[in-house]
Amino acid sequence: MNIKKFTQFISENEHYSSINEGDIVPGVPYNSGGSGAAGSISVGVTTDSTEIIIVRQSSASEDKPGIKLYLAFLPSKKPYEIKQSAVNAYAYVRKDKIYPGDNTQEYIAAVTKMADFDATKSSFDLSRGADSIDLIAEFITSAGIASDATACTKLAKVIATLIASTTYNTKVTDTFLKFANNIIMNVKNNGFVVRMDDDFITVKQSKGMQAFRTELVKSYDALSKAKTADATKK
Repeated sequence: MNIKKFTQFISENEHYSSINEGDIVPGVPYNSGGSGAAGSISVGVTTDSTEIIIVRQSSASEDKPGIKLYLAFLPSKKPYEIKQSAVNAYAYVRKDKIYPGDNTQEYIAAVTKMADFDATKSSFDLSRGADSIDLIAEFITSAGIASDATACTKLAKVIATLIASTTYNTKVTDTFLKFANNIIMNVKNNGFVVRMDDDFITVKQSKGMQAFRTELVKSYDALSKAKTADATKK
């Protein structure tokens, strides 16, 4: 039997990025597709996309469709064409309804210009002109976790880990890094709620949004300090 070294397998397999590398944070599978249970969060990273997926409703029930929310970030050199609205998106929030034999997809927020990641305010139409803050606000709201402090805490840990951990921050897309840096900056400067679109007025100060802001900075600072400490030891 010819047993290959792991490094040899990696070099020969162009789909290596789909290998399950365990949980990115406890309870959040990385590159595995997730469990599919309602409320579960998973992360997928390939050379073409960085995705965070939340299952709002499990597809196990026969009388209700499965519902998944995707927060996706495409490389700046290769945006995704949303044919329904005839735009190229650098990032988007998509809602998938999974029916037996019939699936539907709805793109409910999209960043269609690189400059919009750092825009002060979104355009009137989030499906074409979302900024970073309203992109995450739409994702949290549509996923049904705005009042769920536990889920939003986990989501914040995921974003902080993807941007601050050296294990992951070299694998994610450049658009995700631009998004995450903007969110962290605004949370630290108290701009997250102020700049959020009025469409989210009922959830701006919800338990989930508050937990998200608190944990995002906490996790990011902890990971950044750990990285700095490791560099000092060398």
